[in-house]
Amino acid sequence: MGEQGGQPALTAAGHGSAEQDRTRKILVSEALRRSGRLKELLVYLLARTAESPEAPVREQEIGVSVYNRSPGYDTSHDTIVRVQVAQLRKKLERYYQTEGASDEVVLTIPRGSYQPVWHPRAEIPVQLSPSSADAPHPKRWLVAAFATILFIAITATLILRRSPDSTVNRFWSQLLVPGKTTNIVLSDPGIVMLAQAMGRPIRFPELGGRLFLSGIEGLNTSPEYKDLMHRVTSAQLTTLSDVEIVRRITALGLHDPEMFSIVASRDFRIRELNSNNTVLIGYGLSNPWVQVFKDSINFVLDQDPERDGKAVLNLRPQAGEQPLYHIEDPQKTNPAQGYSTVAFLPNPTQSGKVLIISGADVPGTEAAIRFLMTEGMWRPFAQRIARGAQVPPFEVLLAYRRLSNSSGDVSLVAWRVKQ
Repeated sequence: MGEQGGQPALTAAGHGSAEQDRTRKILVSEALRRSGRLKELLVYLLARTAESPEAPVREQEIGVSVYNRSPGYDTSHDTIVRVQVAQLRKKLERYYQTEGASDEVVLTIPRGSYQPVWHPRAEIPVQLSPSSADAPHPKRWLVAAFATILFIAITATLILRRSPDSTVNRFWSQLLVPGKTTNIVLSDPGIVMLAQAMGRPIRFPELGGRLFLSGIEGLNTSPEYKDLMHRVTSAQLTTLSDVEIVRRITALGLHDPEMFSIVASRDFRIRELNSNNTVLIGYGLSNPWVQVFKDSINFVLDQDPERDGKAVLNLRPQAGEQPLYHIEDPQKTNPAQGYSTVAFLPNPTQSGKVLIISGADVPGTEAAIRFLMTEGMWRPFAQRIARGAQVPPFEVLLAYRRLSNSSGDVSLVAWRVKQ
């Protein structure tokens, strides 16, 4: 889709100027104006429906046209379209509850379909599940009721346990601002595999198109291996530690879950980074968006220049610090030792905050999130660097033992406070 003046083009987004005016109002609303990918998705769906109203919009078609997936990609492994359409539905619901509360005509995307429909407000269809037209089965009703009660109980427990005055919550409140979108950008194992096959890191400007996948064709290898790489790297993969971070952030209860934008790094865009608060999970190889901040970071997690592994490079060592911290130890002198890093920085336009959580493996990422989420670990550091009620930009280098999940085995090795 093309853009005009920073907004997605609306040339074919509706049958007439009235629909285009309504669409523009939605696109510039607080619910959507900072969600560039969702705006592109909405404009595409409207334009596609206007051009061919009788032809159903297919998931794979959206993936190819909007998210630059390869034709014929496997939608059972790559769920980007379903996830993004679900977020778009929530954004539209929010818009019509707030800024669009007085709109007489409402836009919906019926569940089970990708074709948007304009309705007079009084005629909005009730969303029914495929089985809801039938009389509810007693056992199904009981299961649903129990699940609802359990959800309410868990949510209430989390709320009661949360201390609004904790230093952990005060820090995360700088990233989770009510009414504002917060991006959570997941690491991408598929990108790591592609980078290893190509013998070089994938750069963030290569994301968002087919360029980084086309590199497979240049590999000097068999067609069978190229086909395998295409299938493996096209899949949407994630790690348990990334899922745990999302769960822990949501459990803080500081943010409306509908205001989270959770995406894989290959589907992220620079305008979202420039416009919103963002949590980047991973390091330069697994999440190329970390590369945007390479000139601002002192503790760089990367390939170990001395050994066959990974290390944290300390670019400007201070007294008592090492220039290099080896994560993987082929000599087995300390096989359980690991390091991870955290950086809290302004975004490139200075309009928001970015938190980078970098671990070379699952234990490393978990160690970083324990440091950020455990009051007994976070409070002493936060009190040391705080400026009034705010935590300034900072970096930390953490050590942990891989064979333990205890918070006591995570220690602060070095840190920097930014000006």
